[in-house]
Amino acid sequence: MSKPRFLSRSSLRVLGAGAMLLTLPLMARCVQPTVTPSLNLNLNNTAPVARAGADGQAPLGVALSLNGSSSYDPDGDELLYHWAVDDGPQDSVLLSTENPFAVNGTRNSGITSIIPDQVGVFIFSLVVEDPSGAVSEKDYVIFEVASTLQLPVADAGPNQTTLEGTEVCVDGSESWDPSGRDITFAWTMVATPASSSLTTASLDDATTAAPCFAPDSPGTFTLALVVDNDLATSEPDFVFVAAGSTNQGPNADAGVINAASCDFVQLTGEASTDPENDPLNYNWDLLLVPQDSNLPLGTAGFDDATSATPSFYGDVVGSYTVQLVVDDGEAFSTPVFLELDLEQKTNNSAPVVITSSDAYFFEASPTCSTDAYGNCTNCPSCSGQSLAMDASGSNDPDGDPIDLAWSILSGPSSAGLSVEVGTESTLSVPGPPGSCTGAPNSYTIEVEVTATDCSGDSGSDVITVVYDCG
Repeated sequence: MSKPRFLSRSSLRVLGAGAMLLTLPLMARCVQPTVTPSLNLNLNNTAPVARAGADGQAPLGVALSLNGSSSYDPDGDELLYHWAVDDGPQDSVLLSTENPFAVNGTRNSGITSIIPDQVGVFIFSLVVEDPSGAVSEKDYVIFEVASTLQLPVADAGPNQTTLEGTEVCVDGSESWDPSGRDITFAWTMVATPASSSLTTASLDDATTAAPCFAPDSPGTFTLALVVDNDLATSEPDFVFVAAGSTNQGPNADAGVINAASCDFVQLTGEASTDPENDPLNYNWDLLLVPQDSNLPLGTAGFDDATSATPSFYGDVVGSYTVQLVVDDGEAFSTPVFLELDLEQKTNNSAPVVITSSDAYFFEASPTCSTDAYGNCTNCPSCSGQSLAMDASGSNDPDGDPIDLAWSILSGPSSAGLSVEVGTESTLSVPGPPGSCTGAPNSYTIEVEVTATDCSGDSGSDVITVVYDCG
């Protein structure tokens, strides 16, 4: 269609030259002003036509393209586009969002995008406008949104082997989303060797595609990967990292601390070593005892067969054979053997008790209140004292184990000990009542410490404590 043609002012003047002249009578010598007609350029403008595109189906959560590029203006004018969400499922936030066309951020483009957020039917409308302000009728496009979105797929990468202490990185970069959405990563350390202390927090970043960690012990480490596309979470995929040992085995060293203490034999494995200074576990066994001994073979004859310094009871004279093996949690040492010839002990020395020093406490006697006749009406006692006592320096000349016992030999019945067995004890003494009552204003307490060895011989010492209430 050709555009309407408008007459210009010059053409109007040409037409006026050949026209018939009309003679109008003069009235009161008034001259009417000349009126020039205005031209309305929109008089013959044609409104544009909106074409919102073909109806269709779309998956939930995936960007949906809306194409209004088939819209046109009969006059060939450029178009302005106005998209809107006309209707949709009741729970859709697109109905109340000011600009839901989030992919390119504008509703005023011939081609735009929007992400359906609910299953159901969405109706989108398009209105186009030409520069003169003429607008089209609404055109509609209908999309049926179905929950056909596939789950993202996690791929934790190939299984790997490494050595303990060597950093290794797992790789989940082959994970993907069937709908083309961006995915996020979440790794979890789900299983480790019994001797490992690693957790998910040991990964340098559990939210990246390829986190790294250093195995802290030999064995298999199992990691799980889950990916998320912001709408759904994948099933977990697993990767196994097998860490080999770099450990060097320990060396056992067995010795005797005392083999003549009341028939108790105390051994030591404290000289055993490990090249990496790993902590050691001790494994003692009795392999041979005299024929008439009642001592069981194996571990049962020791007070603690896993101690660095165990003891056993040599019940008869004769030869005993002991084995020690140490391990560092991974490797075991070569066994070492001790052959002991036990003889009857004929002489025994009593233990020697060494205690802390005697003590003296002084406290000014409290002032007594008196009545009108000068008699005491209030005689407060001194505040009381406590004394920490120590007998840890006590010993036995034969190296026998000793037991220490504490007791109060003399003093007020109100005095007391914190413990009565052990290397240390605390004496508590209430304050004497003072002199205003005529009672003694001081206490003397004697505390005895007794040490007894495994033969029953004993030694003792006495700590004397004086408390003077001024």
